[in-house]
Amino acid sequence: MKILIAPWGNPGGWKEVTYVFDGKNMKSKTSLEILQEVIKPDKTIIICLDTLAEEGKNYKEVRENAERRIREYADKFGLSNYEVLTAPGIGTFPNGIFRGDALDYYHYIIAKLNLNFEHPNLDIHLDLTHGINYQTILTYRAVKEMLELFSIFKKTRFKAYNADPSSPTIADKLFINVVEDTIPIPMPSAEKISQGRPLEPVSLSSEEREKLFKNELENIKINNLELSAFIGALYNGLPLALFRFYPEKDKIEEVISTVLNTYEKYVEVKKEDKLKVTRKVRFGKDFKVYVFTYVIATLLKKL
Repeated sequence: MKILIAPWGNPGGWKEVTYVFDGKNMKSKTSLEILQEVIKPDKTIIICLDTLAEEGKNYKEVRENAERRIREYADKFGLSNYEVLTAPGIGTFPNGIFRGDALDYYHYIIAKLNLNFEHPNLDIHLDLTHGINYQTILTYRAVKEMLELFSIFKKTRFKAYNADPSSPTIADKLFINVVEDTIPIPMPSAEKISQGRPLEPVSLSSEEREKLFKNELENIKINNLELSAFIGALYNGLPLALFRFYPEKDKIEEVISTVLNTYEKYVEVKKEDKLKVTRKVRFGKDFKVYVFTYVIATLLKKL
């Protein structure tokens, strides 16, 4: 399956230029249009930030507003057959103030990408042209780590692209460069579950902390010791132990969905002269272990 992924910042100021790639020229405000034309992906995913939102009474409305803005730009740019993944961002902008942990972006997209892939052989193309600061490096990290895990069981390929850097008022032609073209090396995750806490409080009252751990996350009933043994069996090459501790895949998926939903419930949204979005919890390291365990269990089942 050929998938084209592109992290986007704010497309509002992008200028139309002639993009050059693989012997073809195309006038556009985004490199994604010519990449779609040449690569012909089965799926295109634009990863945007919720920091684009200009309004919203709650976090669901904030995310929807950000996605709607991205879709308006993408349609104007002539893109088609694409999906939008709206991820948590941080920063201070004219439209709002967004507070939280930058790594939430990484944990969020690594979960969403893995849950939505059907786990065939993966040929991933990553366009880094329009990403901004932490978004670019964390997208690259998430995709590479995901492919290193997939490549234990499946054929994978990874290519990354970036257009020539230039001041928007100077260049009218930009070449798109292949900055990486590799076959990912199989790399089992060495991380194990530590506290079994996929979410950590950031700015919660004592009452809110109690509600989080005793109500929201109390329903997560899963054997963390066996999950760690399962991960360790893969890392240490112990096939008998791998099948001995094979987890309930559907249960792990349920846990991941519960954590994602709970995370969004603890995002506070206020609107005065502009939006103020505050994430009162953050993803813990254990959340990534749950996601990778789910991926391994899914891939093993398909062998």
